[in-house]
Amino acid sequence: MKNKFLPRLAGVLLALMVICVASSATFASATIVIENGDAAGVGFNDPTPVSPIGGNSGTTLGQQRLIAFQAAANIWGATLTSGPTITIHATWAALTCGANSAVLGSAGNSGNIWRDFAGAPFPATWYGNALANALSGIDRNGPTAEINAQFNVNIGTPGCLENSHWYYGLDNKHGATGVDLVAVLMHEFAHGLGFQTFTSSSTGVQAGNAQNGFFPSIYDRFLFDNTAGKTWAQMTTDAERQASAINTNNLVWTGLQVDADAPGVLSGTPRLRVNSPPAIAGNYQIGAAAFGPPLSSPGITANVVLATPNDGCSALTNGAAISGKIALIDRGSCTFVSKVKNAQNAGAVGVIIADNVVNSTPPGMGGSDPTITIPAVSITMADGNTIKGQLPSVNATLFVDASSTAGADPSGRPLMFTPNPVQGGSSVSHWDSSALPNQLMEPSINGDLFHSVTTPQDLTFSLLRDIGWCCAPPPPPTPPANNNFANAQAISGCSGSVNGTNLGATHESGEPSHDPGGSPSGSSVWYLWQAPSSGSVTMTTAGSNYDTLLAVYTGTSVNALATIAKNDDVDPIAGIVTSSVTFTATAGTVYQIAVDGWDIARGNITLNWTESGCTTAPTLLLEQGTGQAAALDSVTQTRGPFSKVDMFNFSSDQRTRLVLFTLDLGQSNSTGLIVQIGGVPVTIENVGPVPGQPQFSQIVVMLDPSVPVGTVNVTVTLNGATSNIGTVTITP
Repeated sequence: MKNKFLPRLAGVLLALMVICVASSATFASATIVIENGDAAGVGFNDPTPVSPIGGNSGTTLGQQRLIAFQAAANIWGATLTSGPTITIHATWAALTCGANSAVLGSAGNSGNIWRDFAGAPFPATWYGNALANALSGIDRNGPTAEINAQFNVNIGTPGCLENSHWYYGLDNKHGATGVDLVAVLMHEFAHGLGFQTFTSSSTGVQAGNAQNGFFPSIYDRFLFDNTAGKTWAQMTTDAERQASAINTNNLVWTGLQVDADAPGVLSGTPRLRVNSPPAIAGNYQIGAAAFGPPLSSPGITANVVLATPNDGCSALTNGAAISGKIALIDRGSCTFVSKVKNAQNAGAVGVIIADNVVNSTPPGMGGSDPTITIPAVSITMADGNTIKGQLPSVNATLFVDASSTAGADPSGRPLMFTPNPVQGGSSVSHWDSSALPNQLMEPSINGDLFHSVTTPQDLTFSLLRDIGWCCAPPPPPTPPANNNFANAQAISGCSGSVNGTNLGATHESGEPSHDPGGSPSGSSVWYLWQAPSSGSVTMTTAGSNYDTLLAVYTGTSVNALATIAKNDDVDPIAGIVTSSVTFTATAGTVYQIAVDGWDIARGNITLNWTESGCTTAPTLLLEQGTGQAAALDSVTQTRGPFSKVDMFNFSSDQRTRLVLFTLDLGQSNSTGLIVQIGGVPVTIENVGPVPGQPQFSQIVVMLDPSVPVGTVNVTVTLNGATSNIGTVTITP
């Protein structure tokens, strides 16, 4: 494979080339040339000094842009097979901008399209330059570029996605505000390589002219409308294709390669389920967030409360009502990340964002913030109005429906992006934004993309193979991070659910078989869980999409494990090939959990666990760097020492009241709660969240006359689980 840059400075084409050689002659190869169309001093030729970043060694802004383009070209060059060179004419320019949104870039076929040439798989069908050249072995369009591309030079400046910036690193570590240029380039190059239709999505008119005829794109031969029961190439009228382009959730891709690869790439469908009131109960379509934790099963259930202010762009003033609830927020005025962070700060356990424009499809929500710990989804304006009309009586669940594939129809065929009304430049020529994991070719670039165009991460090359491109054999998948026993993924708490994969997983030397029947197993990943209390524990792989093995052990090395429980299938006769084990856990014991595949089966994992009667010990807050409890006199707000009798406490008994602080207890009463000071249980007078800091709880207690004086221990016990120990100093 060779990748070259041919800069064109001040209109003169120069011969600057950067060459990258493929690792194996047996791999596919395509020579990709980036033709620099920028004037001196701008874009690729910007001399602004910068420091190398993320594997990009450029020392000027222009150099870093060129190197990022090379990295994206390397990925496609190692994936495609083409005799003729693929030239991409690229420039940087001022594109459409807003303070919170912007066009990042665009690319597509340059000028000519071709049909009925030698080597074309379908007659009377349009092909773009790059694909037509690859199929025919001839540079049909001569010296002109096969693909045109343009990117927004103003990203991160005032008025243009101003809280973000282009990230030129090659390591995918773009952070909360970085827009990963390599990912954007891979997306846009794919359009020019054929991930697009030449048929108008707004009118349904095929490419061509009245004199020579109108013909479908090769892309159209795989666009299938489930309502009409036809591909776009089979439709006989423009009106049919026009209607299909806005037939939301009913236009799918039927290429054999994509349909074969989709089950190993796409996961369960995130949903919003309204539980009550009955008048609006049911499942609602949602858009996913690129930030925060993914939805899980069984998910989060809570009452829904409308945020104040409704747009959530500043600190919520109804935090008391929001705490412990799902916040409903209107789209607009600020970023999705800002809205969700404000709701999280107010104590919300989840967020629903209602669109502020009429659309048939909820928007995908881009952005990145590693401090966001609650899930968020979007819904249409119509669904938002439906829910608002039933407040405050709405109870809802945010969850993953493992029985339905995200971004696919009931037959598992991936959905195309077909909002109503048409979105110019986006409709039909992208996957639907409901796909999960997020795909490179969705209409918006998400922050969690891999630098990959192949399975198991992505379906982009699968589609290009359907339309005629051929390929390098994909490299073996990278083993998961928790592939080895020593790198087990820690899970915690009385119950929960995590998602993962065993694609690329291996079997370590000395590792036991995880099949209760002893048959060989060889694609395991590891988790570890420390029991918060003693009791019966059930662990399952329900929601996983392959035939799993599940085993639980104790021990500290992979070749010296004591078996606690193993299971292959829940019910093989009924076809339930996920696994489930139940065992008695001992508080504080660390359990090692292996999830494997029967006969080395591989796929996406959901691991669920729950312990009956389990309570997680509360956390008592201490003064920073000390063992002293963060305690205050409830009236004078002093930090101690505390006298048991104080004339300033304004109560007839004159007993001092202390305020103790813990992490959120999730309750506003003393049920199941015991506070001991100096080993003496004291009276609890008030429990509740700390105003403005709902992640913390405050407990008001009265000092009992029998509390000993001196520096004594303080503990908080909830339902039998006791906190860490703090100290307070008591005087007579």
